[in-house]
Amino acid sequence: MIYLIIIFLEIFILLMLSKIIPSLLVSLFYFFTRSHRISIWLFSLIFLPGTLVHELAHLLTAGGLLVRVGNISLLPEIRETGVKLGHVEIEKTDPIRRALIGFAPVFAGLAVFTGSIFYATNNFFQNGIYPVWLIAILIYLSLVIGNTMFSSKKDLEGSLFIIVIFIAILSSLYLMGFHELFSWLAQGLIYNHPGFYQNLAYFLALPVLLDLLIWIFARILVRKLY
Repeated sequence: MIYLIIIFLEIFILLMLSKIIPSLLVSLFYFFTRSHRISIWLFSLIFLPGTLVHELAHLLTAGGLLVRVGNISLLPEIRETGVKLGHVEIEKTDPIRRALIGFAPVFAGLAVFTGSIFYATNNFFQNGIYPVWLIAILIYLSLVIGNTMFSSKKDLEGSLFIIVIFIAILSSLYLMGFHELFSWLAQGLIYNHPGFYQNLAYFLALPVLLDLLIWIFARILVRKLY
């Protein structure tokens, strides 16, 4: 399915852009405000919903896996590598639970965003109704969720081990002849919902385009500033 390929490509592009967009956006705000403090807090306020989803995903997953949690912060921090919007301190644990906690924001972010698209598709778009307020909310969510759902390098400690195990399990099931299971999953999750994946691909394209525009404008204005 072409839209599924587009969605994976968009997620990959967002992953790459999300590493540089926070610092670029702060620089862009600084061009207009001439205040680092105002720029950082303005950026943090805009992306607060995404920060909440990200850190709550860490917190709730850690609690569900019986891993103790330390300090929690939603306040921005300026670091050498850029701006960090928040953090949740997690005690050291085994690789499996660490990877699940680290990946949690990605799953939570995709769940919030895809859930919103699924709701909009079933209740409005498939009926030919496109409310301005709903489209505005989806655009906003696509920007803030798309740029905050990805985990940091620290969050992904031990994740390679889990990915290898997951791929090995799926490969084993396929080689053991469970083709009907994969066909059933593909039919139920993908082929029965073409409109949903089409809309998801369209709205995921928005944060990609917005991030590219931010990157272009930030580079142009920063050159003028310095």
